[in-house]
Amino acid sequence: MYSLLRAALTLTVAAPLALIPLSTTSAAAAETDPIVVVGRVTDGGTAASAARVEVRVWPTAAELAALPEGGRAEVKVAAVTQADAHGSYRLWLDPVRLRRYISSAGLLDVEVVSAFEGRHDRLAFSTAVGTTKTIELEVGAGAPLGGGVDLCVIEAGEWYYNQRERFLLVHNWAGAKATVEQAIRGDATHTLGLGLKVGSGAWESRGTRTMTWSESAEAGVSVSGIVNKALYNSVNYREFLCRGWQSGKILERYVRPVSFYDLLQEPHVDITHWNLRKGCTVRSTGKLWKKKGTNQTVKNGVDLPFLDLSAQSGYDAGTRVGFTIKQPTRVCSNSKEGWVTASRIELRSTQAPPPGVE
Repeated sequence: MYSLLRAALTLTVAAPLALIPLSTTSAAAAETDPIVVVGRVTDGGTAASAARVEVRVWPTAAELAALPEGGRAEVKVAAVTQADAHGSYRLWLDPVRLRRYISSAGLLDVEVVSAFEGRHDRLAFSTAVGTTKTIELEVGAGAPLGGGVDLCVIEAGEWYYNQRERFLLVHNWAGAKATVEQAIRGDATHTLGLGLKVGSGAWESRGTRTMTWSESAEAGVSVSGIVNKALYNSVNYREFLCRGWQSGKILERYVRPVSFYDLLQEPHVDITHWNLRKGCTVRSTGKLWKKKGTNQTVKNGVDLPFLDLSAQSGYDAGTRVGFTIKQPTRVCSNSKEGWVTASRIELRSTQAPPPGVE
């Protein structure tokens, strides 16, 4: 019924994991705290009692990028359970046993898969050691499983290089031009959507992957003179094939973000103002900058030839936006607390404030 629940060669099932109590009493303990995945499986909105749920972990980006075409990705089934009578489940992942899959930034790339009466649902995400993640699955909307009675081996496929990603919106005016810096370094992370295709079905977005670059050399770009622009990165995606061990047929396909092709890629695209009205203040001269705030999700942030995927729009640990104020400027945000902690800010001339701003 569900071939992918057993593993051949590169898809291997781990021994049952003991229940480990959560503890974050020290930095040393945090490195060995379990990752807990909890949630509920439903079928048409009702509990999918006894549905099978498994957690798979994927290799780091550096390992996936290094695979030759046709090379096997060591995707591991790390934990398996059955949903209870209410459809609820709970799984623990031991970071010590999964050490080789955890990036040096402490992130694990996870895929949760549930199977019930020949149908499935799944979702992928990245998560930190010592955290709890809630994943709700609905098998009633899922396609039939691609594997039939066959077993599955994950192998590396072709690349999709230079996929343009809408990354950052800068709202300002000519009297306060912006300089934007983006660096790829150990503490920088970036979240992008990934796709899945089962059998001959259509491609669909099925989760996200948070990319980290601590395994590679640092790089960065700075652009200046920015006025009311959308800035773009360019991302490399790679396809991975779930190939039947017996039949040799391609049962499922994944596309996953692996690396950057370019940062703050030209051309920068003109945008209009947000007309933010909260936490306003006035600056006559000087400089201000931001490098941290809540990221926004752009549903169609990356446009592959066959699928639109989400992207993380906004600041991350490697991003800094500075404004050089040469004329009186009104700085507004989306927070009553002011621009310093706001996730969105906007700079406009004081001569023509937007309606509703005093």
